[in-house]
Amino acid sequence: MRLARAVKTKNLNQSWWTRLQPIRTVSRVELEFVVFTQEVFQYQRIGPEADTMRRLGMSFRAIGAALGVDEKQVRKALRSRGPQG
Repeated sequence: MRLARAVKTKNLNQSWWTRLQPIRTVSRVELEFVVFTQEVFQYQRIGPEADTMRRLGMSFRAIGAALGVDEKQVRKALRSRGPQG
């Protein structure tokens, strides 16, 4: 079904047609979700230990192997702790 209406222009003898858009209304939607309840993220938990190991001269890969995480998590943990020293 197409809806159209005439719209008058400044010149009263001319008019043009346009399609009407349906009105979009807001509706209420009930949502239920689980709240993330983890106390700290893994990189925050390993941060202090990774920082100590890095100061001892260990590589990111060695720190990750010792803590049971990958190299990326070690880098993120040290980056989140900010510049030290």
